[in-house]
Parts: sequence; structure tokens; C-alpha cells
Amino acid sequence: MKLTKEDKVQFVSEVSQLAKDSCSVILSDYRNIPVDKMTQLRKKTREEDVVLKVVRNTLLKIALKGTDFEKLGEDCLGPSIVAFSLSDPGAGARILKEFSKENETFAIKSFGVDGKVFRASDIDKLASLPNREEAITKVAILIQMPVTKFVRTLNDVPTKLVRVLSVLKEQKEVA
Repeated sequence: MKLTKEDKVQFVSEVSQLAKDSCSVILSDYRNIPVDKMTQLRKKTREEDVVLKVVRNTLLKIALKGTDFEKLGEDCLGPSIVAFSLSDPGAGARILKEFSKENETFAIKSFGVDGKVFRASDIDKLASLPNREEAITKVAILIQMPVTKFVRTLNDVPTKLVRVLSVLKEQKEVA
């Protein structure tokens, strides 16, 4: 499909804004993936607040200029699909990693987080990051733990006193 200059300018500005708003960007090769599988992938990404775009490499390189993900343009070879994770940096990585296990021809090329570009072999690190809810839960547990231990310690003092008094009472009754 031939794009007009206006279409290209609009596309570049849209992708550039997506890159600026994203926590992480993942660049993948989607050769030989059937349409129905791609439709399933798009559905999963929409559910997780991840935007998936099929891009022309030259337009992607232009769109990424001036963003934290500019270095990803170096990996733009062959057909590319880009996942922009808008709220959870690991969401796109989890989805695409799972999808690549199910589809042998789908390959993650590289990804970017906080202005740094990583190789596809490091995708496990990004995919293993907890989502927002999991992170909040872990922090809450960590905050609650010292308080719980302190309360248990305070509770142990009277408990031990009662035990000692009980033992003394039994000893006096026996004597």
C-alpha cells in the first residue's frame, strides 16, 4: 500500500508520541505469522495496555529520533512490528515472549527501557518484572513485616510472664 507524504508525516508523529509515552519498546520480526495468530496477539496486547504497530523501518527510525528509544533504530532490518508498553514495562515483554514460544518464526530483535537498548536474549529480565499490582503487594508486605514482628515481640512479653507465674503457682501448690 502506497502512503502519501501526509500519511507518513502523521504516522511518524503518532509513533514518535507513542515512544515518548512508553515505558518500554520491543522490536520484533513477524515473518510468516498467519493473520489469525497476529489477530490474537493484537487482542492480547490491547488487554494489557500495549500498542502494537507494524512499521516501515525507515519511518520507525525517523519516529524514534529524539526519544529514549532512538538506538532501537539500528535493529530495524526486515519486517518489523513494535510493541509500546504504556503503563507496565514488562507487559509487552511477557506477551511477546509467550507468543514467540508458540510461534517459531516470530523473533524478538531487541527492546529498550529507560533509554537503554537490550538484546533479545535479555527479554526474560524484562518479562519477569512484576506488574503494578504485584509490586504494590510486595511493597505492602515488606512494610507490614516489621510491624507484625514488633507486635509479636510485644505480645511475647506478657505471654512469657503469665507462663512463669503459672509455673510458680504449680510449684507452690506441689510444695
